[in-house]
Amino acid sequence: MKMKERICYLLLCLPCFLIRAHDFVLTNIRTGEETTFSDALDEKKAGGAIDQGEMRRTERFNKVLRTERNKIKSNNRFGSSSLSNANQAKAADNDDDNEDRYIIKFTDDVSFQRHARRLKSNGAMSTPIMTLEEEHIQVMSLSSPEEIAEWEIQDGVKYVEKDHKVFLRQNTPGIETIPYGISQVKALDVSDDRISNRKVCIIDSGYDITHPDLQNDFVSGSGVNPWDEDECGHGTHVAGTIAAVAGNGGILGAVRSGNMNLHIVRTFTGIECSWTWGSSLIAAMYECIVAGSNIINLSLGYKEDTEYEKEAFDNIFNNRNVLLIGKCMSVPVG
Repeated sequence: MKMKERICYLLLCLPCFLIRAHDFVLTNIRTGEETTFSDALDEKKAGGAIDQGEMRRTERFNKVLRTERNKIKSNNRFGSSSLSNANQAKAADNDDDNEDRYIIKFTDDVSFQRHARRLKSNGAMSTPIMTLEEEHIQVMSLSSPEEIAEWEIQDGVKYVEKDHKVFLRQNTPGIETIPYGISQVKALDVSDDRISNRKVCIIDSGYDITHPDLQNDFVSGSGVNPWDEDECGHGTHVAGTIAAVAGNGGILGAVRSGNMNLHIVRTFTGIECSWTWGSSLIAAMYECIVAGSNIINLSLGYKEDTEYEKEAFDNIFNNRNVLLIGKCMSVPVG
């Protein structure tokens, strides 16, 4: 074969070689097998017609992979890599502080259900953490940029976004008998006579049901954590601002009759109860909806906006007819 013909032959075979190399990379991501590059080439020799669809998929994978690696470099520059070995080791010890936690948002219910079945199979390539079916979301532990890129190019995946932490807003010190906000909203000028047909859901650190200023009738709760206790007192303070009863010499709430229907979802735990995951917050909001709440109260903040939370808030407000009330901040506490 002449030199010119050899060069043409190599150029024709190069795309096939890249496809086979991509298949080799993804196979090792999914299975974790230790296969040498030459072994993979022996198993999948280049030849035949070029699959243009697979070529486009490979190009997209490489583009997404470069983006994810650049994100890691950027984070490393500021000393906060989300995929560092230290954080992976920390996640193994404490899954609640897993920094490799990602949101996978699907385009529709069909795509969501298809991938949900895939995740239940033995061949699932990633570790699921929780499911938000109403939002077509799977929360996953993704430990490498290759794994993130593989999910981003899947059919039916709308986007992959890092889950983030949301933080409780600090209590205002020096609570008076009639808090400043009660006068500001003119709560004392409104009768409580018709309040019993409304339900407010409080997503916070719990509800101290033994507190003398709080009602213990018409109160319910749900979630994985005991709702009728409060280690840090934040949720109890918020509940008091909303519905502390009158006539006992303590704090006065916006609704004072003790007839307010309350539902408590405790997502912030521990003595500090400082933060929870954004995905856990969305799950808590749907707990409120299942309980028949008309209003959801949030007293929290976060470092950055996320697409998955914006979509969830819009969906709940527009399609579930639930009012979201928030006393928020833009940076974490402490």
